[in-house]
Amino acid sequence: MWYWLFVSVMKFFLNRLVINGAKNIDKPIELLFSNKTISDDMNFCNSNVKAIYGPNGSGKSGIMSAVYIYKRLIEDMDGINDKLFSRFIFETINKDTKILSIDVVFTVVDFWNKHKTCCFKHTIELGADEEIVSIKKEEISILKGKSIKNENFKTLILIENGILVDIKMGKEHEL
Repeated sequence: MWYWLFVSVMKFFLNRLVINGAKNIDKPIELLFSNKTISDDMNFCNSNVKAIYGPNGSGKSGIMSAVYIYKRLIEDMDGINDKLFSRFIFETINKDTKILSIDVVFTVVDFWNKHKTCCFKHTIELGADEEIVSIKKEEISILKGKSIKNENFKTLILIENGILVDIKMGKEHEL
């Protein structure tokens, strides 16, 4: 019951998606879904809407595969340990870069607390070595300021090669 109360007062909005290393994508592709400046009175109903189009080989299916991989990694407890899913990731990772990087910037709006907003960046880097897929890096950062430029995000949690490298939690990082 408390879960539904939490969901009904907290809304999540996608601001930016950056993908690199999916299929034939060998340099970052950025999709911007909102303004680059976050405010407490932000109206996400009028945010940018994107369509993915382009000629064959331009990266459309790579983007969709990366979005699917990200969604599955954050929702599925088995995630990367599922052999079929792991194989899908391996086939999606660019064979030259051998790294798939997914950056997701999202805003949480707390409707219970006067529409207070808090913006986060979640980065996942997956690597493929001889058909073995692993999470090379995972980072969760919080926006300090209002502009969603990378330099304005401060690391909360950083994991590299399965080792917790940095964790900063405290009152100043609460919603």
